[in-house]
Amino acid sequence: MIDAPRVIVIGGGIFGLTATIALAEAGYDVVVLERDDDVMSGASFVNQNRLHLGYHYPRSLATARETILGSRSFSEYYGAATVHELVTYYAIAAEGSRTSPEAFAAFCDAANLPLEPAWPPSDVVDRDRLAACWRTPEPIFDFHELRRIVIDRVVANPLATVRRRAQVVGIDVDEPHRVTLRSGEVLEADVVVNATYAQIRNIEALFGRRGGDLEFELCLMAVLSHADPGPPFGVTIMDGPFGSLVPKGRERGRFLLYDVERSVLQRLVSPVAPEWGHVVGFPELEMIESCSEYFPILRAMHFDQSLVTTRTVIPYRDHDDARPTLLETVAPGVFSIFSGKLTTCVTLAHQLVDELALAGIAPAGPMTGVAR
Repeated sequence: MIDAPRVIVIGGGIFGLTATIALAEAGYDVVVLERDDDVMSGASFVNQNRLHLGYHYPRSLATARETILGSRSFSEYYGAATVHELVTYYAIAAEGSRTSPEAFAAFCDAANLPLEPAWPPSDVVDRDRLAACWRTPEPIFDFHELRRIVIDRVVANPLATVRRRAQVVGIDVDEPHRVTLRSGEVLEADVVVNATYAQIRNIEALFGRRGGDLEFELCLMAVLSHADPGPPFGVTIMDGPFGSLVPKGRERGRFLLYDVERSVLQRLVSPVAPEWGHVVGFPELEMIESCSEYFPILRAMHFDQSLVTTRTVIPYRDHDDARPTLLETVAPGVFSIFSGKLTTCVTLAHQLVDELALAGIAPAGPMTGVAR
């Protein structure tokens, strides 16, 4: 045992900061290094703010079960940011779906996910284009409330420090680990955690490790508003080149529109994060027009803005669309975190604390415990 082991977490997104909270509550001295001007400004901000219960993965029961557990732990840990005050629907398209209504119902039964046959109002979806539709209990989260909770918990713990505009340019994995910043400053630590998501392979290259290929996608979502949308609702059409319309947190009358085909502007399978080319024109307007065939309510909505980020997934998984959450040991005391689903950030943080304890890297004396 050693006193207050120093942990450097590279990346100030929701995974890096949740790991920081869990580690600091367990008695570790944690420093977060975020290269940008602010934390939680990338994929943690630009996403569908959906707390996945598993419905989205009818071809990967393992991913569904993982997200079910992740959603429960997320809701317990960040309860005030979880939004249950909405009605969410999952529907199967009448044509072009990779999953039939019968297969989707069988999958939900196997995953122990409740389904209640129900339809949203006729002005929301075109029922003629859908084969089946169910009401589900899947919640969403409010980003602004989540960010407030995360920052408050980090600031409240004297063992946690966040450094912004701190770009890592070198890592020595020999013990003690040394992390070099662009400024020339060198920090030492007992543990280094790579929680950079889209930059995960770039950071691993600084370890001297060449990781496998990842699929990088430049993704766009349209933010739309409706003057009188009625009670909050969300609709997802499965399983193929369709779309989803989900409330933007607790922002009254504002929605996020995602189109499986048109929202992905550029795509590359590579061992390192790409430099994206220019986005030409306004593809979000084409996306809105196309999706209005399934969501006629879009014609009564106003386009507000576009949100763009890089999504990173395991490549060559079109057959099952699996989105595993991974905690990899790169070297003794050096870890990489990877997950395509924000929902699993709490379970992964707990796993990291447990892994360090098993490796004998733990604070001296009784651990303060992690709220689970």
